[in-house]
Amino acid sequence: MHFRRFILPFSRQSPPGLVTFDALHTLLELKGPSTALVYCGLIKKKFNVDVNPVLLEPAYKQSWINLKAEIPCYGIELGYKIDEWWYKFVEKSLETSVALPAQRHEMAVYLVSELRKPEYWHLLDGSLDVIRRLSEAGVEMGIVSNCDDRLPSLLDQFSIHKYFNFVYTPVNMKIEKPDPEIFERVLDGRDFLLDGGNFGVHVGDELMEDYIAPRQVGLKSILLTTNVRHSWIRDKVTSMRDLAQCLFDS
Repeated sequence: MHFRRFILPFSRQSPPGLVTFDALHTLLELKGPSTALVYCGLIKKKFNVDVNPVLLEPAYKQSWINLKAEIPCYGIELGYKIDEWWYKFVEKSLETSVALPAQRHEMAVYLVSELRKPEYWHLLDGSLDVIRRLSEAGVEMGIVSNCDDRLPSLLDQFSIHKYFNFVYTPVNMKIEKPDPEIFERVLDGRDFLLDGGNFGVHVGDELMEDYIAPRQVGLKSILLTTNVRHSWIRDKVTSMRDLAQCLFDS
């Protein structure tokens, strides 16, 4: 694994002035192999209906791409309530698996409500250690995420909200990654991050949203990935534990 010079341990360079994190699949995620499989399990438990994950997985991914393009930022600017956006998304995802529209809607309402509960979520291994060590080093931290209004309560649930000076999401910013404007907002009042003597770093798991977009405004970025298609990227880690090691260990 290769790291650029700016990711050298703190003992051998000045710490960054700011580290921002993506949230989903970087700091926290649903318990389970994938969201689609979580859907299948919950539907089976509640409705005693077998949904084929082979059908649901691709439908889930394509519905996400389509609806994000059609109705960005959870439709907030168009007057949608966030749960309404999710109902629409889940129903579209289930179209190839569940024949009756009324049943798809009933399942969507249940899934959206159920997955607001914190017991379905967990912190990624190593994320708490990174956050605590950055805090002890005096590094300012923030979150730049495309998550919805559940994020603040989840951060509270895991007792990590206190570490972040700001949490930017489509809910409070009305824009979402990969629009570089959301990272411009990060730089507001923080011009020192671009003066050459200091720097800001964003960490996340999506190529466009978390690696390329922050670089468009002058921030550095680290991609959290195990995808072999990202082998060309030097500034990457495979886990949050790897991030802690390359930031702190000599």
